[in-house]
Amino acid sequence: MHARQVRIILDTNVMYAGLYSSRGASYRVLERIANGKIQTVLSTALLFEHETILKRNQKVLGLSDQKVEQVLDYFCLQGRHQKIFFCGVHACPTQRMTMSWSWRWHQAQSSL
Repeated sequence: MHARQVRIILDTNVMYAGLYSSRGASYRVLERIANGKIQTVLSTALLFEHETILKRNQKVLGLSDQKVEQVLDYFCLQGRHQKIFFCGVHACPTQRMTMSWSWRWHQAQSSL
């Protein structure tokens, strides 16, 4: 029986830590991604976050501009892109009501 590939959202801190050191759990996650045992799920916003952090810390990580681009390209190629739809306060009446109820509950608790 074929093992099902695990899908994860790779937190930027895990990516950074795995590239920084080969001794921890973050590095083992990156190894499993490279071996095809784990597939990343990423959005455009997450990819931009990865890029910002890698470029900001590339000297610490010992990565050239080209290597940063290769890492990002790899995650784009192996990962599964996920569209994200944001629901802002003005765009989503349900969320606005929930926020209003939450604020009222907090106010009621404060007055006790």
